[in-house]
Amino acid sequence: MRAILVILSGLMLSGAAVAADLPIAPPSPMIRSGAEAPNVVPFAQAFSLGSLNLAFESQTLQEVRGRIGGGVIDRLGDSGDRIDWLCYDLPGARLWLAEYQGKVRELTLAVRPAKAPASSHCPALLAKFQSVRIDGAITLGTSRADLIQRLGQPAKQAGDWLAFHREAPAKGDEDNELIVRLENGKVAALWAKKVTSR
Repeated sequence: MRAILVILSGLMLSGAAVAADLPIAPPSPMIRSGAEAPNVVPFAQAFSLGSLNLAFESQTLQEVRGRIGGGVIDRLGDSGDRIDWLCYDLPGARLWLAEYQGKVRELTLAVRPAKAPASSHCPALLAKFQSVRIDGAITLGTSRADLIQRLGQPAKQAGDWLAFHREAPAKGDEDNELIVRLENGKVAALWAKKVTSR
């Protein structure tokens, strides 16, 4: 299913589907952290949209949309492969919030190319919600040095991609992942995810 998402996102970014105004699926990162789990510091616990503070795995997309005051919930796949998401445009960036198994578990934030098409499926986020941060600190523009100071060395690195991973079995098999793509040593895209299996 992730391959389908990558193809759909590529089509949308190229402008191929502008006339149809199709949903814009969250893009997938080019690396995953794998089984390594060197990170000890907890991360990907919460995120904020301006002064609206939210915790991963504590709300549905419907609840988040209600608090933000708008947006389109899109869906792809079914059963265990189903993903539901909200997409919003910010100045120079695009935000996705993804729901799996009834809770918001993943946030994607990426610099939006100037030629990326507009879509009614990604409405402009109100100005008061446009400051998007993971755990109160990590956002677009965060430096590589600051990430490593906060989280330690990445579990995996490939070129400008860094993947941080943490497992906390004592909390019911909590799995946290933060993947970033750097440009000039600063975060240009990030994927934050928290999944707890009980």
